[in-house]
Amino acid sequence: MKNSKTIIVSAVNLVEGGGLSILKKCVQEFSTFNKDNKYTIYILVHSISLLPEYKNITYIAYPKAKKNWLFRAFYEYIYFYFLSLKYQPIVWLSLHDITPNVRVKYLYTYMHNSSPFFKKPKGLKLNWKFNLFVIFYRYLYCLNVKKTTACIVQQNWFRYKISELCKQPKEKIIVAKPENEKKLLSSYDGKFQKNQFFFNSYPRDFKNFEIICKASDILNRDRELIDDWNIFLTIDGSENKYSHNIVEKYKCDKHLHFLGLLTRDECEEYYRSSECLIFPSLLETWGLPISEYKLYEKKMILADLPYAYEAASGAKQVSFFDPLNEMQLAEIIKSVITNQESPVFNQVAQLEIEEPYCKNWEELINKIIHAE
Repeated sequence: MKNSKTIIVSAVNLVEGGGLSILKKCVQEFSTFNKDNKYTIYILVHSISLLPEYKNITYIAYPKAKKNWLFRAFYEYIYFYFLSLKYQPIVWLSLHDITPNVRVKYLYTYMHNSSPFFKKPKGLKLNWKFNLFVIFYRYLYCLNVKKTTACIVQQNWFRYKISELCKQPKEKIIVAKPENEKKLLSSYDGKFQKNQFFFNSYPRDFKNFEIICKASDILNRDRELIDDWNIFLTIDGSENKYSHNIVEKYKCDKHLHFLGLLTRDECEEYYRSSECLIFPSLLETWGLPISEYKLYEKKMILADLPYAYEAASGAKQVSFFDPLNEMQLAEIIKSVITNQESPVFNQVAQLEIEEPYCKNWEELINKIIHAE
């Protein structure tokens, strides 16, 4: 008989970026949910050192899971099956896209990698590994998905894409919105540095940092433009080959400031001090900086893509641009610097999302735990 008091969350592949943020938030919320220690909760991770300690949460580490895909497949499709027989959980939540082969009453797969739906723009060069990854993930998402109680995604457009790809009814795909961090506003006094622009993301090919650098190069050649403007980017060239090439090419641009990766507190400080967020990414599952920055009700320049419209839902000052058109981006940045009276920044319509829908992690956990 299954133990109705045991829950397993598998996340052996989440070690950085947005995936790790999802894991940390998930663990925090499960700990809060389990404040009375009514449940035994196991979190399967790559490394225990990546996560804070909670007295009512038990971590089990699998450091070989990211060594290569053979180990990963072994865990997901063989080892976890026997683990599910051993612990007999009532709920298994897979936080990293793959639907594992497990014996459990309620099985949920959190799908947060939107790469299968990436349409490569003409002329854009991407790492060959990424192109292979896109094809691979289209197959991976569909494998075992019919065994799930429901899939979990972050945005409504992603629900429709998963439904189409995996032939999964939309009613079995939960849209679970990442929570806006209201605490970001706790120390904000409404002041900001004029003509300060900010883009925060981990450097990957599709994050499109270079479009901002190209736009800056265009503005540098504008003799009529004032010199008092600055763009801050969260790369310094040490992260990977992609960021190294960008920094080497544009390191002499005095208007570009390469900060490197920031802590949470440092990122919040740039949110507060900047006049405008630029977010040109070509591929996102959510685009968390957008939903965080919109709380300040300041200007945002966003890629004209579905994820950005949804993350910016209800925002008051947004300008969308073709993320492959540096000239268009430069013109919008210039309009901010020169205080042009223009209709380029507009309010984004509030999106109404159909059920099943959860506004935060607390709602999601209650939904999957009390499925009956």
